Amino acid sequence: SNSNSDFLPGSPDEYSEYEDTFALNETPLSPPSEKRRSRLEREAKVQSRYATGDELVELRRKVSELKEDLSEARDDLDKITNGRRRVYDNYRDDEVRSEIIAAKNHISEIEASIRELNGKDPEYVLSILSERLEEMEKGFHIGSGVETREEELSKLKKEVEEAQLCIPHLNMHGLWVGKYGDHG
Repeated sequence: SNSNSDFLPGSPDEYSEYEDTFALNETPLSPPSEKRRSRLEREAKVQSRYATGDELVELRRKVSELKEDLSEARDDLDKITNGRRRVYDNYRDDEVRSEIIAAKNHISEIEASIRELNGKDPEYVLSILSERLEEMEKGFHIGSGVETREEELSKLKKEVEEAQLCIPHLNMHGLWVGKYGDHG
């Protein structure tokens, strides 16, 4: 049988005299600076708002199911109203009117659930915020003044950065070391 000890010269007892040579320094690291602690707290707070990993996969599956439910609910409403998009007040029959109200409420509940779940998907949020930011930068936003617009732009840019923090493939900066063959 080949074990790791078969490849090492001598017995483990021979190395015991060197244990203190490679002992880890038991003194604790200095506490993080206030700036670092603040940044870490902010990042933890931001990352707790968004789903990641398996949770994100499950969230997107649930959104897909809810979209199917929404389509079915809208079809049901069309059946109740015979495809006419009239306001339910025009229906004289109280039973039909209550069915329409229930169907519209169901649709509203599904839409709210989809919005809530999409708000936890960092890529979805980033795409929406990026579009809004682009519109604001082009001047398509109606605001009450320049100062308000600049504050809104600043806030929106911060939200975009926060969403980007939670998307792994956008945070792969740094030193990358690779092993390349003879060809590269």
